[in-house]
Amino acid sequence: MKQILQGEVVNVYGKVEEVFYTGRTDEYILYFGAYYPYHDFSVVIPGDLARIYSRWPELYFENQHMAITGLITIFDNKPEIVVKRRGQISLY
Repeated sequence: MKQILQGEVVNVYGKVEEVFYTGRTDEYILYFGAYYPYHDFSVVIPGDLARIYSRWPELYFENQHMAITGLITIFDNKPEIVVKRRGQISLY
């Protein structure tokens, strides 16, 4: 995997290995590469946006192959993208 640097806008392609929902912030966290905490990369999708795709986003996104475009940030020493718009997400 190419080293990803904070502040870069990139396209990330991969398989979602695990989906976690946090009710406190109403966000879905998608883990790529492996299950948490061994994942390579994560994507945070606001609940209202995730529910556009399915009534049950946890089931819908898990095991999907996705392309995500966005700004890289670092959380817990791992790169992540926080999705703001539907156009940042593509399924393949």
